[in-house]
Amino acid sequence: MVQEKKRTKGIFDGVAAREGYALNKLMFSLNSEQNRKEFLKNREAYCDQYALTNEQREAVLSGDRVRLVDVGANMYFGIKLVRTYRRANML
Repeated sequence: MVQEKKRTKGIFDGVAAREGYALNKLMFSLNSEQNRKEFLKNREAYCDQYALTNEQREAVLSGDRVRLVDVGANMYFGIKLVRTYRRANML
């Protein structure tokens, strides 16, 4: 029997990568200027395009960096989200 590894908060390993896939996919999409505009236009609708957990969705909408990492964000991609908010003077 194979045991499932438990995720350690703050450690970005294979478990975190699987759990944070949709979240990181959303944040990676913000590399595109058009996607950033769409995100800022309607953040909730943009989040609906990805299979986020409720915790992930709340972290994205709040822009809380620590919370993003706690719910599976790769910090490299998290910075994309934070920069998007800062450029829009939302943080």
